Amino acid sequence: MLSTYFLCLLVGLSAASDYAWKSGTEYQYQVRGRTLASLHQVDNQYAGVVLKAQFIVRPKGDGVLYGRLQDTQYAQVHAKLPGGWKSQIPESQLAYRPVQMSNKPFEIIMKNGTVQELIVDKAIPNWEANIIKSVISQIQVDVQGENMIKSRYNQPAERDSNSYSAEFKTMEDTVTGKCETLYDIDELPEYILQSEPQLAPLPHLKADGEFIDVVKTRNYSNCDERIVYHYGLHEMDDWEPASAAMGDFFLKSSVSRVILSGNMKRHTIQSSVTTNKIVLKPTPNAHQKGLVVSQMNVTLYKVNAVSDQPQKVSQPQTIATKHVKVPATVKSTTTTAAAAAAQALAAVPARNINTKSIDNVVPLTNMNSNSTNVNTVQDTMTPAPVHPVHPALIPLNLETSGNRTNLP
Repeated sequence: MLSTYFLCLLVGLSAASDYAWKSGTEYQYQVRGRTLASLHQVDNQYAGVVLKAQFIVRPKGDGVLYGRLQDTQYAQVHAKLPGGWKSQIPESQLAYRPVQMSNKPFEIIMKNGTVQELIVDKAIPNWEANIIKSVISQIQVDVQGENMIKSRYNQPAERDSNSYSAEFKTMEDTVTGKCETLYDIDELPEYILQSEPQLAPLPHLKADGEFIDVVKTRNYSNCDERIVYHYGLHEMDDWEPASAAMGDFFLKSSVSRVILSGNMKRHTIQSSVTTNKIVLKPTPNAHQKGLVVSQMNVTLYKVNAVSDQPQKVSQPQTIATKHVKVPATVKSTTTTAAAAAAQALAAVPARNINTKSIDNVVPLTNMNSNSTNVNTVQDTMTPAPVHPVHPALIPLNLETSGNRTNLP
């Protein structure tokens, strides 16, 4: 009798530690990413890539998740987008190509909603590991303040209450560095879901809970560790590489929006969208600015009960969640990398395509759509070979709606 009691207690503690994941369940997410660059103050011509994939998650228990990316594809974009970078590009006008990934399973170690370790097969290349890291960063939701830092503005949710409102700062690790992150948590009104059902595509999973709106805003001016590489910025004085701003020359912002269903202790991640924006001048003395924007969207579309064991990592290798600091200064006597990119972009003519504006979250589309009609979108330059470094891998952040404030 006593042993049965302790067994039930251990099972309960294990379930409580997983927060967003239920053992014996398979979660299937659609992944949509895009990275686009433009001299948007000159013309609505954009160049970049879009990415799509399926992200499969199977919890093992005790904070361990088994994950797998499959059907990963990308397409190049070079076109005029009258509606700006958020314009929806029809699938029929994108020439998707497979990304040559191994599709090997990986293991995610979680603690109270935060990613502690990533274990991958040691045979996978570094670029594939970066793709995996960019996707799993979307499911990192620290609603309990596991990494909370001291701030007079902190108002964490009380652990023993049914409150759905909280605000606090954490120091959170992502692909772009370990930086201060402001969490703004509130209950999501039903009327917003009625107008934007894609925010929570499986509403029945909330059971007797609520829908929770989590907005994460990163402060790149306060980081313990940064991933940074710059080139040719010798004309700039008194600036810090990879910070949120460099005077009027460079501005960087990153916001994530995560929709949960359930409660603060037990919930399901319905959708997670990150949008990262960099606004900069082609040269320090230029009057007009350009834009590089990346967005990553991970949205739940199916939940299944499973009884078989997930495939394990055959040759496990732990990838450190802490970042290696990169040399911050590489000088040039000629031009900046931003100027070179802007000049290359301006030199290639774009073609018009039919687009329509989209909201914060990219609508779900058929994952198997793979049309060859690319006359209106395909880049006029020779296509680059399929290679690891896709700009869409940068975690992105979302301009929020409703009662939240949009970033500039």
